This record gives sequence, structure tokens and C-alpha cells, in this order.
Amino acid sequence: MKRIQLFYMRQILIMAVVIALLAANLQGISFAKASDMSDEVIATTLQLTMVYESPGLDSRVKTVLMPVTEVSLVGRSADGKWLALGAGWIQRSGVRTDGDLAALPVTQSAQSLIVITRQMTMVYETPEANSRVETVLMPATEVSLVGRSDNGQWLALGSGWIQTGNIRTNGELAALPVMQMSQSFSGVTVGLTMVYQNPTMSSRVVDVLSPVSIVSLSGRSSDGDWLAVANIRDPGSVKGWVGRGDLQMTGDLAALPVMGMALEALPGLSYAGLGNEN
Repeated sequence: MKRIQLFYMRQILIMAVVIALLAANLQGISFAKASDMSDEVIATTLQLTMVYESPGLDSRVKTVLMPVTEVSLVGRSADGKWLALGAGWIQRSGVRTDGDLAALPVTQSAQSLIVITRQMTMVYETPEANSRVETVLMPATEVSLVGRSDNGQWLALGSGWIQTGNIRTNGELAALPVMQMSQSFSGVTVGLTMVYQNPTMSSRVVDVLSPVSIVSLSGRSSDGDWLAVANIRDPGSVKGWVGRGDLQMTGDLAALPVMGMALEALPGLSYAGLGNEN
């Protein structure tokens, strides 16, 4: 009888030890999860927020976040002005953050390279010294590069070109992609936006864009009041015209080429949406 009692007591003791070990492990796991969650840094957008391909206002807009959208951050720029998402970059000033931003790793963009101008630097429309000057950068201005010329003498911004000798960088310029002279411009609709056949409100409506639609721009009217929207199916042609006030635009408006009204003659024009055929 005593042997049986000792046997059961030993089994109970072993079970108690096992339960205690399991409880300790579970407690450790829960603490580890809580610790991991506390390390996550969350940002909440305060307004309509553009997500850029790289940390610079001259970079391509990839998407737009609505106000009060929560996103998880994976990094930051060296100066802390830009925050990295998994799919792009947003400006620090446009969000409220929950967590320690200093704990985020400093992340380099695979699509761009940040450099600083050594001196007063002219931004040209094309990579040629006889090209039109778009703007002038002051010394010690930080800019984001998106490409280079094939001979390496010119560097592409999102809205023009600068000469290589005018900048200081710790990065590898050879890693930048070789770009052609053509530039791209984009905009985001701020509301329900009519696309007109010609740059006048008396023209036929060929399409209607929903709010927060990203469009590619290919030109402007001579007075700058109208912007030509590129045809998505054929980027070399034009889909129609939208009013300047209907878009929030990236890039230098003056750098867009001035285009005429005769869009009917351009190839690939798509009259999708509203209106009757002529």
C-alpha cells in the first residue's frame, strides 16, 4: 500500500513540476510578444497623405492615404523628415506617431540617392548646358536623385537635371539607373474631376475621375490653367484636360511642355466615360 501511495505522490509531484514549467514558458512567451509589440512604431495620417517612391517631393507618387489611416513604419531617413513604409515614403510632418522614431533604422531608398549641393546649382530641363533653366538650388540644399545620364555627367531629379560636379554625396552614383531626357509628372485629384476634350469648360467631357486618383501629366495650356492628362493605355498620347485647381501636383508646373487644343488629332485618345461621339 505504501508503495502505491509513494508512486501516486511521485506522479503528482512530477505533474506539478511540469505544470509550473509550462506556466513559466507561457508567461515568457506573453512577455516576449508584448515586448515585440511595444517595439512597433505606428503612424496615423493627419490629412490626405502622399506615399512617394523615394524620400523626396520630386519623387513619383505611388499612392495616397486617406486621413486617420494607420500604417506601420519600417525605417526613417537620416534627417528624420521622411518615414519609410513597406511600400514607399511619407513625410514626418503629415502624421502622428505612436512609438520611438529614434529606434527605427535609418533606411536608404533603393530608388533614389540623397545628395547635397556644393554651390549655387542650376536645374536644367534636359541634361544639356544649353537647355532651359528650371530653377536654381542654393548651396547645401538636399535633393533626391532618381537617375543619371549615360555618360555620368548629369544627375536626374524628379523635375530636372543637375551637373555631377555640383554635388557632394557619400553614396554610389554608378548605382543610379541611366535615364533618358524625358521627364514624368504626376498629380492627385482633390475631388470628383471632369476630364475635358479640350482645355475649356465648354468642351465635351470625355471622362470623370474619382477623388484621390493618381494621373500622369504630359503637358499644360499656355496660361497654366489646364493640365493634359496622359492616356494610361498609350502614355505617348493624351486622354484629355483637367483644371489646374482639381489636382495636387508633384514636380515643377513650368517644366511641363505647352500643348495646343487639337487633341482629336493625337493618336490613342480614349473617349471613355461621358459624352456622345462626334
